Amino acid sequence: PLVGRVMVSGLTVGKVETELARLLAEGFFRDPQITGAVVEYRSKRVFVMGALRQPGTYPLTREMTLMEALSSAGSTTPDAADHAFIIRSAHAQGPVLPGADASADVIRIDLRALDLGQRSAEATLHDRDTVFVPRAASVFVYGEVRRPGSYPIGQDTTVRQALTLAGSL
Repeated sequence: PLVGRVMVSGLTVGKVETELARLLAEGFFRDPQITGAVVEYRSKRVFVMGALRQPGTYPLTREMTLMEALSSAGSTTPDAADHAFIIRSAHAQGPVLPGADASADVIRIDLRALDLGQRSAEATLHDRDTVFVPRAASVFVYGEVRRPGSYPIGQDTTVRQALTLAGSL
């Protein structure tokens, strides 16, 4: 109460003790002795979901980019789309999927552009952001091909490329 509100986010317990002692020494006490303890941890975290090898909740201990979060999740699976969504909701306590929260900001990121090194400002993550990587659209190739079946395709995939995925004619 003597020194008012003190921002301690990101400080160690020792640094908080030192800062409070300094503030109290400025006109209130001579050589104050402060002992601090963490009562409750309120960790920052991001939720990484979708077509990933290890989706889950990851701690946000420093500034983290989308690419770092995807790397933490073991990268995308072969059937992942070529884009991802960052869903930023002011009041979400857990993961949010696109369209689930009308007040959430949804940022679409082109993963191909990130792979080419074109990092944008939207690729920086914040506390409680949800990263969602959807599965790619699929095409079914049947008939006189070596490996008939379902194959993930990108936005610009041609029929010839889909046939090549199936092992050609």
